[in-house]
Amino acid sequence: MVDNELVQDVFITTLILENNSPVVLERSLDKEKDPLMIVSNNIEFAHIDNSKSTKTSYVNLVENSEGLLVNFDFLNPNDRIYINLIHKQENQDFKVKGSFKGITEVKKKTVFSLLEYVEKNPRISGGVLMVLLIIGLLDLIYAICSLTNFVYNHIKKKIG
Repeated sequence: MVDNELVQDVFITTLILENNSPVVLERSLDKEKDPLMIVSNNIEFAHIDNSKSTKTSYVNLVENSEGLLVNFDFLNPNDRIYINLIHKQENQDFKVKGSFKGITEVKKKTVFSLLEYVEKNPRISGGVLMVLLIIGLLDLIYAICSLTNFVYNHIKKKIG
């Protein structure tokens, strides 16, 4: 289910944002005039794949009325940010816009490339997605119970 609507299939598109310039790209996260954004009308959920992304000092995504803001402190040359986008329609047109100090425009294959569709829309059935969500929830419950049990035993040991 997405937004209380039963969905038969969902699709995952992985976007890779890579700094192709020879300079470090720095962002002023407060009061930017032209922030880096992913623009699409049909993104249901997005997250940064930290296991693949280059480790920068800070990266996050913020949804607003225009699209999805990509916030980061800096990206060194050749650094990459992997972003998984989940959507209900198979074919999506994702655009990246924004500018940097000293760079007037973000263009594909010049300064900040958008290497899109690395995983060409793998299809996940609604049933499989539900099972994955349930497994994740059970794992979270187990972690909370384990922590509670640890704290209880620790307090019990201290009290005597």
